[in-house]
Amino acid sequence: MIFFNANIELEENEKEGRFYVSSESGLKIGSLLIKEEPFAFCLNEENRTLLCNYCFASKKLKRCKQCKYSHYCSVECYKLDKHDIECKALSKYSKFVTNSIRLATRCALECEKSIDCKKEFMNLIGHNLEKDNVKNTDLNLIQLSALTKQYIDETGFIKDVDISYCYSIISRLQRNTFTICNEEMNNIGSGIYLKSSLFNHSCTPNCTVTFDKDKHIYIRVIEENINIGDPLTINYVDLLDVTPNRKEKLLKQYHFECNCTRCNNSKEERNENLEQMLKVINDYKQKQEFDKAVNCLKRIIAKGSTNAFHEIYLGIAYNELAHININLSNFHEALEYTKQSLVYFEKYYPKNYPLLGLQYLMYNKLMDYCNDQSFNLPPLRN
Repeated sequence: MIFFNANIELEENEKEGRFYVSSESGLKIGSLLIKEEPFAFCLNEENRTLLCNYCFASKKLKRCKQCKYSHYCSVECYKLDKHDIECKALSKYSKFVTNSIRLATRCALECEKSIDCKKEFMNLIGHNLEKDNVKNTDLNLIQLSALTKQYIDETGFIKDVDISYCYSIISRLQRNTFTICNEEMNNIGSGIYLKSSLFNHSCTPNCTVTFDKDKHIYIRVIEENINIGDPLTINYVDLLDVTPNRKEKLLKQYHFECNCTRCNNSKEERNENLEQMLKVINDYKQKQEFDKAVNCLKRIIAKGSTNAFHEIYLGIAYNELAHININLSNFHEALEYTKQSLVYFEKYYPKNYPLLGLQYLMYNKLMDYCNDQSFNLPPLRN
C-alpha cells in the first residue's frame, strides 16, 4: 500500500460483505482514495511479444532462450519478474497456459512469502458453492484449477499443492481481478490489488480507476455530494451497455444481481439481432476486413433513426466507426463520428469519467488535424 485516504473506512454486512464508505462529507472531485501496488500481475497474451512482460514498456525486447515464450526489455526486468520460477513450466505448457493460470500461480507464490500475505489474499471474496449460483461455472473452474495445479507443480517452488487450494485462488481471481489499462485506457494486463478490491460496484459510480506506467492503481472521486456513510463505488463492467447485458455479466462473473438506481429504473432493452451483428463486426475487425465492418455499423445507424432499438447501440456504433476510420486515416469521417459518439458518452458515463475525457481528447485532436473550424469542442457538462 502506497497511499490510503484517512477519510474512507471499511464497513461490512451479510449482503454486501466488506466495502468502503466515506467517513467525511464533502470529498472533492479528484480526491485520491487509494494508490496501491499490485499483489500479483500478468501481461495479456496478445501483448506478450509487444511489451516487456514485467514493466509493460514498449521497447526493444529479447525473448527468453529457454522457454521461448516470455519477452523482456532488460536483464533487470527478467530478474524482477522472477522468470526463472516460471521458465520450466512455460517451456512445457506454453500451448495451453492462460493468463488466469499464470496469475493464479503468481498469487500462490506471493502467498508463500508470509502468513499475513496469504491471509489477506484469502480474505478476498471467493465462491461459496452453497450460497452462490455457480453450478454452470463450477466445472470450468475445477478444470482450470487442475491445469493450474499441473503448472504450479512444474515450477517446483511450491510443494503439495492440491486442486482445492488452486480452486480457492481461481475463484478469488474471478471476482477480484482488475484489468490493467495504459494511458489510453486500452487493456494490457491483469492484476490483483488487495485493498482496491473492496470497492463495491455501481452502474452510477462515484469513483473511478486508472493506472500509471508502473502498474499502480489509483482510485479517485468523480462525483460531488458524497456524504458520511455513503458507499464509495466503481464500475466492474462497461457503462456504455444496456442494462440486461450489464446485469448478466455481473451475475456471471461476480455472482450478484445489481440493484443500483440505473438498473432498477432502467428501460434499456437488449436487441439480440444487434448483439449478433456486433459480434460479426468484431470478427471483421480482427480479420482486418474494415469495409465490411463499416457497412454493418452504418446499417445500425440507419436503423437507429427509426427508434428500432435502444440508443446505446448508436453510441457503440458511432464510437466503433470513429476508431475504424482513424485506423484507415479517414480523419474527417472519424471527426464526425466522434462528435456523434459524444452525445452518448456524455449521457451514460459520469462527467469526470476517464473514457469521456479521452473521447473529448480524441475529438479535439481530430478537429486540430482537420483544421475544421466549423466544429467546436462540446463544453463539459455543468
